[in-house]
Amino acid sequence: MKAGKLDRIVTIQRVATTVDEYGTPVEGWTTVATVRGQRVKLSMEEYLRAFGSTSEAVAVFRIRHMDGLTLA
Repeated sequence: MKAGKLDRIVTIQRVATTVDEYGTPVEGWTTVATVRGQRVKLSMEEYLRAFGSTSEAVAVFRIRHMDGLTLA
């Protein structure tokens, strides 16, 4: 992948649970990494075939490999 195609800044976040001053668990987002990425456009035919008919908006980004990054 050419570095010139990585024209977007992608922030990868995960949900984290913290405890506030009252002792109540609060869910929020914490940043795992900020990387350069490329937006990959899918045609509507690929979208319908892969995910079924739906009204969701999907954005796909391509980034370089990161150790420890999983879908979990």
